[in-house]
Amino acid sequence: MMGAVAPGTTAASKTGVSYDHRGGRDTVRVRARRVSATASVLCIWALSRVVVAAGLTLGYSWSRGVVSGGGFFVWDGRWYRQIALLGYGGPPRAGIESPWPFFPLLPGLVHLVRAVGLSDVAVLVANHLLFLVALLGVRRLADRHFGRDVTRWSIWALAVFPMSGVFSMLYPSAIFLAASVWAFELAEQRRWGCSGLAACAATMVRPNGLIVVIVLAVATLSAQPARRRLSIAARLAGPSAVAIALWTGFCWQRTGNPFVFVSAKSAWDEVTAIGFGHRVVDDLQFDSVMLHVVIGVVAATALWVARDRLPRSWVVLGAITVTLPLVTGLLGLGRYSNECFPVGIAGGVLLVRLPPRARSTVLIASTAGSFAVAVAMASQRLLP
Repeated sequence: MMGAVAPGTTAASKTGVSYDHRGGRDTVRVRARRVSATASVLCIWALSRVVVAAGLTLGYSWSRGVVSGGGFFVWDGRWYRQIALLGYGGPPRAGIESPWPFFPLLPGLVHLVRAVGLSDVAVLVANHLLFLVALLGVRRLADRHFGRDVTRWSIWALAVFPMSGVFSMLYPSAIFLAASVWAFELAEQRRWGCSGLAACAATMVRPNGLIVVIVLAVATLSAQPARRRLSIAARLAGPSAVAIALWTGFCWQRTGNPFVFVSAKSAWDEVTAIGFGHRVVDDLQFDSVMLHVVIGVVAATALWVARDRLPRSWVVLGAITVTLPLVTGLLGLGRYSNECFPVGIAGGVLLVRLPPRARSTVLIASTAGSFAVAVAMASQRLLP
């Protein structure tokens, strides 16, 4: 039940904060709170990136016997750099890994920064900044739905999640998280066109972006009058539809298969839940799969426990994210979970319920885990 509004004030429709038109003191307090919240996000972001950078540098330097920042570019980063330099090439050959499973936005960005005379480090800087943009978006979404405490712990959960090192590497993770967060945030502001463009960016870095578009569109349109649905759908899903049409057209023209990014993945020896027992070929793959499964179970548990407090569309997005790799491939499950903002916010919901000492223990353990995983990824002892 809403409380009475004091004379001379009005209630803000979304924040529930009253504004004193006679003195403006509450407005000042609101602005101070926003500055404080933004500063808190900056601190969490900076601390988490220092921890990860130390892990990536230590892991790569230790494995190579020389101090180097090469850990920021390992694993898929090599493929993105190759695509930026040489393009996608011709049709893939059966049983041989090729660049075709990788979507074009990130290698296009790498190619662009090289074309203007910058090094690939500029893309890493952009990834760091985009991760900050993503956390700021999470702050807005979580604060609107849950308030300050859940918001703060949601940001911690995302920033120091064990797989959070990928947000600092040459991976599309930071782009995907920022794009999906802001697609939902802008939709809540009814800025349909901007939301559609953000969702399109998520789609063009990874096929999972189509899930973001579909869940966002269905959730949004179900709450709109029938007469407006077609117009809103065009703005929300239109950019992604056009981008996918162009991408599949390019694939068709170059390989004769518009969905070569799906078929080419068969050369990558993916391990699914069904084939786990007999498809794991070495210790590296086994250790990697087990870590991804553990992280996926933690993410799924957080979503399940917090499901009654999260918006239904967030639960659906999170559930699809953590279950689809059971069929498509377990390697990457931990990374996909970390890139899914509902998982981070579900973590914040659960952390608030814990006693302060338990929260601190979880935070310290997760931060240490993000450092250890960064070391393992950079030394190529763990597949991201």
